[in-house]
Amino acid sequence: MRPGLMVGLVGLLGACSFDLAAVRAELTPRAANDLGCKANKLDFEEIKAPLAPSNVRVTGCGKKNEYSLVEGRWTPVRRSQQSN
Repeated sequence: MRPGLMVGLVGLLGACSFDLAAVRAELTPRAANDLGCKANKLDFEEIKAPLAPSNVRVTGCGKKNEYSLVEGRWTPVRRSQQSN
């Protein structure tokens, strides 16, 4: 099974955790471009909220974005904010 498909299936379940390694592989090129940061400088963190799908926060180079899996694609929820 392809990693993107696996992440999509996990995302549909909402309450379940992501396979963060698969998420990292799939989301790194997008996040590196969005943050203007090299891939090896990015940190990934799953964000969970009760009764809501999990999101992933990516930080790097003093910036952060939050992404949500929408219709099988990683979509920014919050774009390029300065990280604290």
